[in-house]
Amino acid sequence: VGCGARAMEAEDSTKEPEKPLGDAAPAVAEGKGDTTRVAEEVEATGTGEEDELLAGIEKQMLDYDNTIGLIQEGIETIEKTFPDLASEKADDDAQYDELSVYVGQVDYNASAEELQAHFSHCGQVVRVTILGNAYRQPKGSAYVQFETKEAAQRALLLHDSTFKGRKIQVMKKRINVPAVQRGGGGFRGRGRGRGRGR
Repeated sequence: VGCGARAMEAEDSTKEPEKPLGDAAPAVAEGKGDTTRVAEEVEATGTGEEDELLAGIEKQMLDYDNTIGLIQEGIETIEKTFPDLASEKADDDAQYDELSVYVGQVDYNASAEELQAHFSHCGQVVRVTILGNAYRQPKGSAYVQFETKEAAQRALLLHDSTFKGRKIQVMKKRINVPAVQRGGGGFRGRGRGRGRGR
């Protein structure tokens, strides 16, 4: 019996002591707290970078507006400082406008040569300008400039005439008037605020 008792005591000594259940709970809770804190830090970092990026974009847009405004002001200053030059340019533009007509509803595949042929019986065609967008694709409109005002007047009679299967619109070209002669201010880009929407 003495030997058996000593053997059981030796076996019990090799077992690790059991930890109370109460000690494990705080460890788990502490691990969850660390995970939550790390997630909050990551989210806060992401929000800060997004705000910094938006602020940079807004600053670039504001700088662009300021540059456009300065360019426009420079143009107006030159026109006011040298009114003779502005007046001569305006006279030239007005003269060319009186010799030209605007043509709308033009077939997108039409060429300048075809438009010139369509208006040739009105008088001598000096230039045909087919208008395009920023990608140089036809917008369905054009300007036709003639040698004389009489030819431009006769061209107005071709309003609602058929060109390449479509009825075109023909009207007088709008006379461009510089801002210095209109007496109004030009584009003002500076000082325009942009909210963040928050």
